[in-house]
Amino acid sequence: MWASFIALSAVLLVQTPELVTPGDGRIVLPAGRVAQWLDSLPADLAPQSVGAPWPIWAERSPQGWGGEPSWRRWVELVRAEQRATTPERRAQLCVLARLQGRDEAAWEHLLACRADPGRAQALLAFFLPGVPQEWIGKSGPLPDGVILSPALPPTDAPETGLRALAGTKLTLNEFALGAARCSLSVSVDRDGIEVELRHLGGGAARFGVLAPLPQGVERGLLFADWNKLPEHQGPVPFELAAASAEADEGAPNPSEHSLWLTFHPPQERWPAPSAEMLRAPPNGREILLLSPRGDEAHLRLFAEALGELLGTRTRLAAEGFAPASGLEPLVLHLAPGASGERKLVELFGLCEALLLGPSGR
Repeated sequence: MWASFIALSAVLLVQTPELVTPGDGRIVLPAGRVAQWLDSLPADLAPQSVGAPWPIWAERSPQGWGGEPSWRRWVELVRAEQRATTPERRAQLCVLARLQGRDEAAWEHLLACRADPGRAQALLAFFLPGVPQEWIGKSGPLPDGVILSPALPPTDAPETGLRALAGTKLTLNEFALGAARCSLSVSVDRDGIEVELRHLGGGAARFGVLAPLPQGVERGLLFADWNKLPEHQGPVPFELAAASAEADEGAPNPSEHSLWLTFHPPQERWPAPSAEMLRAPPNGREILLLSPRGDEAHLRLFAEALGELLGTRTRLAAEGFAPASGLEPLVLHLAPGASGERKLVELFGLCEALLLGPSGR
């Protein structure tokens, strides 16, 4: 317990960057490379396509991540990017990283799209306010009832996860949602994340919110306007109404809402090296993925993709499998549930970082 407390408390020792308002003043974010890029964007950019939509990460049918096409697309994109970076391919990898909750990698992919400002700016709405994938590149008010999935703030800190993010904030000062004008912000504390959305004018609006989660922590309690939502899964629905001058003093303000998600250290800890420390397995060393059943379609396809990208024999087996004698394989255990799912996503990201570099280069 003390080790977990010390790990979280150490976050306080990290100096967080100042907040800046670059370019047209719509966004407030930590100073750094993303802010500098926003400051350099020309006005009136034409929106650009960012490629065909990806299946959502939780979709494990043959049409999603339980089928060959999605994995084949990822492998080919990464392979091509190893030879030369293009905004077209990086935009697709950016969208995928955001869908998987790998926001740190998604910001790096976004920066790799800077050579095509229109495409990069189209992607920005996918980070804040976090529009649905099919809305990337569109203009006009967001539809009433939209689900928003805002991103974690960008950071240039050498650390990863909560240690780099604690104390940071990301704000969109104004956007149109249905008949309403709204603002949205994401604030990261050492023990939780707050998403705030406010009504600035216009009519009422309905929306749902999914809070992001930093790498290396697990989801804790969820609160909507400080009311606990035990066992709640998925987006939290809200309604925005214009503030009334006749509202009772001290009564809840229907023109603003907040979502608070706490987190805690993961139950299962495993090495998560920085991208600079990554090395491919030595020749002849097998990678062995172990899962409860050993026949999950998405894990089998992940093993095949890893083997193809790394040039190393990689396979999936059930827990309890005993490898043959010889050079000991690199064994990766993928437990069921949320913890194993987050580990799978981190492995996915580590593979990208190994092949494409720590800063998307």
